[in-house]
Amino acid sequence: MPLVLAALGDLPIVDVLRLGLSGLVFLLSYLAYKLLAQEQAKPSPNTRRMKGVVLFMALSVLSALIVGGFSLAELLLRRDEPRRMLRDCRVSLARVETYLKMPNVSPQDFRSIVQGHVGQCGSALEQANVE
Repeated sequence: MPLVLAALGDLPIVDVLRLGLSGLVFLLSYLAYKLLAQEQAKPSPNTRRMKGVVLFMALSVLSALIVGGFSLAELLLRRDEPRRMLRDCRVSLARVETYLKMPNVSPQDFRSIVQGHVGQCGSALEQANVE
């Protein structure tokens, strides 16, 4: 049976935390909501406790904004990765062409240069074909 807290109801904590930092931020936000709802349900809410809950909620929202910003930045950077890999592949191909024009390059040297190019560009070409 997964670990749960009374304030979380049937929400499985371990499964949520498997999502990483965004799962932790979600749990913090959910706990802030539950604490606020619990305090407001009392006939006379404790104002000092309410201020603490509101501060906790503000920290949760700030954490959510930070996680969201980093997730967006990661998504944007990852989107540009195939283009960068193909650009590097073109540079490597230009290097191979330069070595081909040189008169003192042995067939073994040229073979190793081409193998290096294929190793560098193989994953970029496979990724470009998938997309």
